[in-house]
Amino acid sequence: MAELLFIRPMDDSAASLSAAIGARIIRHIQSHLPDWNFFSVNDLSGSANASRASVDAALEQDHKHLFYFGHGTVSSLVANGEALIDETNLRALPDSAVVVAVACRSAAGLGAASRGVVRAYLGWIDALPIPHLHPQPMLAALFDGLATLFQGATVDICEQKLKREFAEAYRAYRDWEPPASVGEGGKLYATMAPAFAEYCLRVMGDRSAVL
Repeated sequence: MAELLFIRPMDDSAASLSAAIGARIIRHIQSHLPDWNFFSVNDLSGSANASRASVDAALEQDHKHLFYFGHGTVSSLVANGEALIDETNLRALPDSAVVVAVACRSAAGLGAASRGVVRAYLGWIDALPIPHLHPQPMLAALFDGLATLFQGATVDICEQKLKREFAEAYRAYRDWEPPASVGEGGKLYATMAPAFAEYCLRVMGDRSAVL
């Protein structure tokens, strides 16, 4: 069985948008039970449950893979100013682990440091923008791309699927007719968000890794 650790702090509105993707993935897994009973999910959601102490305690259990949805820095995955995942406790995962960090910037440092520690790390080297006034195209792109991992796809195939979905999101934002209050600047930001997310997406480690 593949024990999956989901961390979804939801410590602000932006992190809550990211966490919604994780929640949808969990529902997706549950909807395929018992056919997908080889996945077991431990979901640390909300600031009260997603603390450094609770994350460290969870990592002491036999989790095979890690999915994080929230904020990131170059060197860590953070909530409420606290590093929940960094180079130190990342080592508690098995070297066969796949780490997916739906967060800004962590692939630039933490992802690079994960080489030789976990099997693969999928994340972003800079910002992962999700337009809060119209998040649905980006949320759908992230879900549809990541969902392939639960159907046996490698992280390489997942990355390629994410890029195709970001292209679809770009077209959706391009054709979006926002309310006047959004303005041209708001629509431009939304339209460019998928392209920037695609540009910053990285896979570190073994591209043939699967869950």
